[in-house]
Amino acid sequence: MRKEQILKYLELAKQICEKQITCEPDIGEGLQIALDFFKRNYMSFYDIYPHHLERDVSLFGGPVDWTQVKGIKKFSGVDHEVFMNFDIFQSQTNVKFYNANERQNNSPTIDDFYEFMSAHEEFKAHGYCRAPSHKPTIVIEGLEFRYQEGQKEDQKLVDALENWCYKVRSVNWKAPDQFVANEKVIRCWWD
Repeated sequence: MRKEQILKYLELAKQICEKQITCEPDIGEGLQIALDFFKRNYMSFYDIYPHHLERDVSLFGGPVDWTQVKGIKKFSGVDHEVFMNFDIFQSQTNVKFYNANERQNNSPTIDDFYEFMSAHEEFKAHGYCRAPSHKPTIVIEGLEFRYQEGQKEDQKLVDALENWCYKVRSVNWKAPDQFVANEKVIRCWWD
């Protein structure tokens, strides 16, 4: 299901829960899932923090039941366009999902990650998201590139990430706690 469809279904489900509109008994699977979510979580985090629905759909492909999550939820495979869209969204709504200059355990800043990912779109971010009641709510822990089946190792990609992690880093960020380059993945991670 596409992000736009999910957001549309969730908005309709919210209106149904608020009794702003009624619906036919056969409403379709997507709307039923969204309606069930809102019935379980009415007056949920999304009522208190409505803009975080956009964040969760972008990172996880749908809403998150934060009542079932112990404070944080991991994400992976997020590309630079998601963060570019967050920047646009944040500037339009004045809602902050992250501080661009924040760093996790002496890692690069989100801006540093974003800059590298913009130049090397093959790499995706991994990290975690905090419950909407926490600030900032998005933390990037590292980057990764996963080879497709049958794809040969690409030394240029290995060199690009390795140079960025070890040679081009600022004095404020340390080397990654993990750097892996093998036939399956190229990955860096700050603990």
